[in-house]
Amino acid sequence: MEASSLSKNAFLSIYISHSFLCANLAYTDKSSDKSYFLKDKTFLPNNLKAFTNSEIVEYWLNYFKTLEKKWGWNLLEKPKVSEDGLKVNFLSFKSEGFGIAGCKVSVSKNNADYERIFESLRRFSLTIKIVGLSKDTDEELLGKFANTIGYEDVLLLDLHTRFFKVARAEKKETRAKKNLGNMHLLDYEHNDLKVHWGDVRELLKLLNAGKYKTFLSKHIPSNLMSNVWGNFLQNPVFKTDSELLRDFVRAYITIQLLSLCSDNPRIARDFAVKPGRNLLWLTGDLMEIPKFEELLISVIDGLQLRGVFDIVLDTNSLIYTFGKAFCLGEKSDEIFLTKETFLPKFTMVLAPDIDLKPDNRKTVFHGTLFNRKGESSDVFAMSSEITQINIKDSESMYLEGRFVKNAYLEKYRKGFEFHCLQDGISWEKIVLDCRIKPVTYGPNIRANNIKFNMWLSGEHYS
Repeated sequence: MEASSLSKNAFLSIYISHSFLCANLAYTDKSSDKSYFLKDKTFLPNNLKAFTNSEIVEYWLNYFKTLEKKWGWNLLEKPKVSEDGLKVNFLSFKSEGFGIAGCKVSVSKNNADYERIFESLRRFSLTIKIVGLSKDTDEELLGKFANTIGYEDVLLLDLHTRFFKVARAEKKETRAKKNLGNMHLLDYEHNDLKVHWGDVRELLKLLNAGKYKTFLSKHIPSNLMSNVWGNFLQNPVFKTDSELLRDFVRAYITIQLLSLCSDNPRIARDFAVKPGRNLLWLTGDLMEIPKFEELLISVIDGLQLRGVFDIVLDTNSLIYTFGKAFCLGEKSDEIFLTKETFLPKFTMVLAPDIDLKPDNRKTVFHGTLFNRKGESSDVFAMSSEITQINIKDSESMYLEGRFVKNAYLEKYRKGFEFHCLQDGISWEKIVLDCRIKPVTYGPNIRANNIKFNMWLSGEHYS
């Protein structure tokens, strides 16, 4: 394919994770100030290893045809048959809806079928750029990404049914070389950990563990519990209407993060309590199953977070498809993406320390939410609750407030003022987690149900 001008082009980038594929087609036209993504996410076949060479090539052909139909975008030339089998090329970019400037597929080396996928894509089309993602590429990407968006500390959670990855890029001050005198440079220190769980039988053992039931909030007979969890492990989904499955996944995330942080306490130590901007970036196939507030609870309690941080739900793995292009900016040979185009909506989380007994419920935050029309509404937060403040117009809205003497946040000791659009980053929610720390679960499912009803009751506007 011929290279296209970065001022107007389209580029297709696909990420193949531990368990699924995310396809993102980015289109930009600087002349009309028009930029957007087309997105698709689907699970990989469970029996990929059993595919013959011709079957796996046919699979990729059908996959790209499905993308064409879903997006209404012409991608493929007519396939050619050669002595080596079917060969496919992509249409060169001409206009919106027709062709692409290039196609890149990034394959996680955590995928058990990595080599099979890599080889089959090369057989399918020689015009695809195939990249293997390893620990080294993760480290480079996360450090550059943190620097590009202006955060001192970025914690990445990649949450899959049978695989968890936690990675952190933390800005450190380092002494420069001697010939530069006493200058100090800012660099990012990288830490990560990865945990694989085995087959379905191993994960089903969780149901017999007393600690798992300690975190559940929905009562369900043991035999039905095995069926719900086992069916999900065999036939995973990205979203569900089942309250039972949502509760299972929330508890599962909490337990696994608690276990990881117990074995590796450095990975999240002091995150969000130190000065500076802190970001929690979530991706993976589990993140859309719980409701947002349920997922937030599982992550906060699993990592035992307090302080101030932003959180992003990267449902289509944009960080792995276009994260590098975004960091390179106009130097990218793929496509130029601004913060406004690339970054999903942010949520700001404030989790203060509160000097109250758990049964002593008091107002711990008073604030006022303003909009562009000069209108305002009072907001307050109670202890033992999580209060969500929804931002309808981030360009003009801002929140002012203060924590009372029983609640303490180092960053906002004298007051709180926050504008919901800053430096190309837009916030859609502000969350105040005013539960008494440390948060306790149990001793049984009924007690957890009562606690969740109390925790999630915080919507205080006037």
